[in-house]
Amino acid sequence: MKIKRYKHAKKVTNFYFRNFNFHWPHHILIDGTFTCAALKNQTEIRDQLLKYLGGQVQFMTSACALHETKSLGHRLHGAFVLLSGFEKVECRHTKPIIASECFRQLVKDGNTNHYFVATQDPGLTRTVNRFPGVPLLYISGKTIILEKPSVSSMRMANKINMKTTLLTSHEQETLKQLKGIKERPTTTSTRRKRKGPKEPNPLSVKKKKPKRLDDGGHATGESATGESGRKRKRRKRVKIAQHVKDELWKGQTELG
Repeated sequence: MKIKRYKHAKKVTNFYFRNFNFHWPHHILIDGTFTCAALKNQTEIRDQLLKYLGGQVQFMTSACALHETKSLGHRLHGAFVLLSGFEKVECRHTKPIIASECFRQLVKDGNTNHYFVATQDPGLTRTVNRFPGVPLLYISGKTIILEKPSVSSMRMANKINMKTTLLTSHEQETLKQLKGIKERPTTTSTRRKRKGPKEPNPLSVKKKKPKRLDDGGHATGESATGESGRKRKRRKRVKIAQHVKDELWKGQTELG
């Protein structure tokens, strides 16, 4: 159970560190209702908060809170004695006012002093939760608990994160110029060569020689050229069947 409580406290304090620039030591602003509950439940404020918040802690109160606790009489004398042992903050009130109003004025303007408010007052709790960036501590049983960030704190943190992620006008103009340079086509674009079978070199190809025919009409592989180097035309010989030749020869002998 203690481990979960410590993890929870670390998570919440880291939230205020990241989003509201909190720093060490933690400034704990304590009123009379908190010290009264601590005495009633036998809760050690110093020991518990030093372990719970895991770092340097400064315990503080205001003159208005001291005056209010003392004015309530001897029943809260122990709470007044415990409260008077803490460091006093300068609340700048010439006349004492109620502690809840005094604490409200100390944290209302953005909580620039980064106070943690420790109280059991329900009215002060509601008031504190309306201001962003104000952590709240209260006592439940014998245990001090750091309340999770309020709705107003979460909204403010989201706004802060949105501002950090958004680009400025100068950055937006620069980005547009860079996009324009990237999208502009280049003038010297290299044409990609098409891959495929290569054509033969025309200079390396030999011209075909015309075929030479012999007396039987068969090709000899040599060109038929004359002495002058000119080509000679040859008559095509008609091949006659043997029985036709015999008839022609018989006819010639009868005529003779």
